[in-house]
Amino acid sequence: MDKAGCTVFLREAQMSWPEAGPYVDDRAARAAQRLGMPSDAEELLADVARGGGHETLSWLVGALALVDSRDEYDVVRSNG
Repeated sequence: MDKAGCTVFLREAQMSWPEAGPYVDDRAARAAQRLGMPSDAEELLADVARGGGHETLSWLVGALALVDSRDEYDVVRSNG
């Protein structure tokens, strides 16, 4: 498995396997930072995902990575 595959695996695995996280990859961290959110995995888990723990963090990290990969920051800001 290449680095991209490992990144996606860890991003998704933390949902059901908390030992894999908290994990925030480079894309998700960049998006979080650009959107004014913590980019550190522990901080993001504590500040943003506290209600749902690792499952919420997994969903959030996936969404942030998608925002970064599509460069859709304006869409997120206009809907926020």
